[in-house]
Amino acid sequence: MKLCDVLKDIPVRRMEADTQMEVTGVSCDSRSTAPGELFVAVRGYETDGHAYIPQAAAQGAAVILCEEPPEADVPYVLVDNSRRALAFASRNWYGDPASKLTIIGVTG
Repeated sequence: MKLCDVLKDIPVRRMEADTQMEVTGVSCDSRSTAPGELFVAVRGYETDGHAYIPQAAAQGAAVILCEEPPEADVPYVLVDNSRRALAFASRNWYGDPASKLTIIGVTG
């Protein structure tokens, strides 16, 4: 899938990557990031995903989605909220599975 398709509906602050590059997956865990994937650096309560950008780049991440420019020499996309961007990127990667769900509410 092309990076521009994965980034659909994500407000981008700065693009330092080729939007036509092929991405092989979406990952937010640097330990399992595979070559060609988009790595999303998410700020957590215990640790900051930005600290793992060098590891993701060493694992072969094609591009990084982050809130601050990485120190590693790797293509990146800068956003205001990487946690929200991860939700949209995952939705786009998996073909918006929630749109195929039928929701029924029972009250009373």
